[in-house]
Amino acid sequence: MELEKSEKNNELVLGSLGIVYMDLKQYELSEQKLKKALDLKPDFINNWFNLATLYERMKNYEDAGITMQKAENLYKTEQEEFLYYIQRAFLNYKLNNCEKALKFCEKIINSNFDEYYINNAQGAYDEIKEKCVEK
Repeated sequence: MELEKSEKNNELVLGSLGIVYMDLKQYELSEQKLKKALDLKPDFINNWFNLATLYERMKNYEDAGITMQKAENLYKTEQEEFLYYIQRAFLNYKLNNCEKALKFCEKIINSNFDEYYINNAQGAYDEIKEKCVEK
């Protein structure tokens, strides 16, 4: 890959390669690229999301959760904040931390977010409550 050779210290290129390798199910290469991208620019939240997604696809929910925790204090746009909380909610759901999952949904529901995000979080809340809490 010529782009990778010429842009070997570009977090956007490395992050994009990480996504491509993830889609190709070449998880080890994906992880390498995403981690290198984060080493170069640790405050670029999209690469944290993508690394957590990689771990989630590998069914490594523990590492996915730890990865998302590392992004907790980063600046986020409203959309990124929604994605952060909803991803944390579903990761906790998959780890059977039902109450924690619901709390992440509630952070969105009780926020000043756009109605679209609040409605999506309410749907996730209802689904998690039904499948996890009310078993």
